[in-house]
Amino acid sequence: MSISSPSLGRPVGAHGEQTRQRVIAATMRCVAEVGYSRATIREIARVAGMTSGSLYHYFPNKAELMKATFLELADIAVPGLADAAARTEGVLNKLMVVLDEGDSLLRDGSAGGR
Repeated sequence: MSISSPSLGRPVGAHGEQTRQRVIAATMRCVAEVGYSRATIREIARVAGMTSGSLYHYFPNKAELMKATFLELADIAVPGLADAAARTEGVLNKLMVVLDEGDSLLRDGSAGGR
């Protein structure tokens, strides 16, 4: 992976929630770049700037990390998708604007850049 990582560990003065969000953001980047199966805990930790042992302090396993990442993505994407659907009438039109909005989120990187 070509993503550079910051210095390892939790930054001085950082709060646990900031580190947790850093891990989730790293997960989004890794999965976007190499896919779920190739996004290993070790690589996600490296991108987050920490050791894999430190990452396990926040998430007990890859499944829980992915679950948290999915929920974060849903929090980011769903309001925009719902707003897009509300702006039009008819099932087909709603589907088309939701797909367009989803495509925009993916192209713009909005989901991973929160």
